[in-house]
Amino acid sequence: LAVAKKPKLLLLDEPVAALDPLARIDFLKSLAQAVTDADGELTFVMSSHLLADLERVCDHLVILASGETQLCEDIETALKSHKLLIGVHKEAVDSDKYTIIQQSHTARETTLLVRLNDSKFRDPHWHSRDVDIEEIVLAYMGQNRNAAESMAAKVGVR
Repeated sequence: LAVAKKPKLLLLDEPVAALDPLARIDFLKSLAQAVTDADGELTFVMSSHLLADLERVCDHLVILASGETQLCEDIETALKSHKLLIGVHKEAVDSDKYTIIQQSHTARETTLLVRLNDSKFRDPHWHSRDVDIEEIVLAYMGQNRNAAESMAAKVGVR
């Protein structure tokens, strides 16, 4: 109904959260078709916890956490510039080649989700793999949660 009014901007807050999977797909197809039919005259902004849906229909990603913009870029660029690095356990440090978004360690292995500064990143110490939108979003969201937990621990709050 909102699209029928031919708005220039459509804000959607969890529009598919209560729909079954088939209805979600139909709604998202209709929304994508409306954008195509509007020939550049319609922009929609959608918040959703169903991250795979966002990847299907959106061309731009904005991640907000702790009241701040953590990432704002087109989805294709976000996917190309973020990688998961896996290597022998060691203390990871930011490099001029990447920025660490999230890290975890086991006794044998270090795993980093990084944002590359150089698209031609190669390092024989790391096995690299592509990530999806869900991994990127969760890493940025977890980054702020970890910082808040660390701050709470420093001031003695539990």
